[in-house]
Amino acid sequence: MVVFDNKCEKCKYECNTVYFQRNFDKWTSGDNDIDKFIQSTQLSAHRNITEALEWIPYGRLYNIKYLTESETDKVYSARLTDGNICKWNSYFQDWEKNNEHIFVILKSLNNLTSITLEFINKIAASHKIYGITQNSETKNYMVVFDNNCEKCKYECNAIYFQRNFDKWTSGNNDIDKFIQRSETDKVYSARLIDGNICK
Repeated sequence: MVVFDNKCEKCKYECNTVYFQRNFDKWTSGDNDIDKFIQSTQLSAHRNITEALEWIPYGRLYNIKYLTESETDKVYSARLTDGNICKWNSYFQDWEKNNEHIFVILKSLNNLTSITLEFINKIAASHKIYGITQNSETKNYMVVFDNNCEKCKYECNAIYFQRNFDKWTSGNNDIDKFIQRSETDKVYSARLIDGNICK
């Protein structure tokens, strides 16, 4: 055997790609296509880790709540226990994470053909994508991304209202939907005339 260093051929040093490759055998989604897709994003993250996805075991998510459903997918909110990868820690030989217990959004993937770069780029246009997970009960795969408002690009009042939709009801589904729609439209101002909600 020939023994050589573990430097990236493109970067000529140990970059993010090398660190990700070291861990390929430590995780699997259970689906070869998803594994290859995640790995391809990691192999292209030489200097920019923000574009790399990770496999997120479902056990790292908690407080999972159903939000809405469209013709193509279901959307949930959740909390991610240990946050998202941010940089390689050479001392511990593992990824450091930030933003513990952050709010995230889960978008279900009805079929594996929807996992394409085009699909991911569509979400990434307004969100930071952290990775892919699989519901341990339904076995459905889901994309995990930040909880920023698509309009504001940060967590605005509309996002705070959405987190509380399950804590109240008028008793009438049509009225609930009307109020929820008006609350999510009020992105910049949450002040009511009677002063009950001020910020």
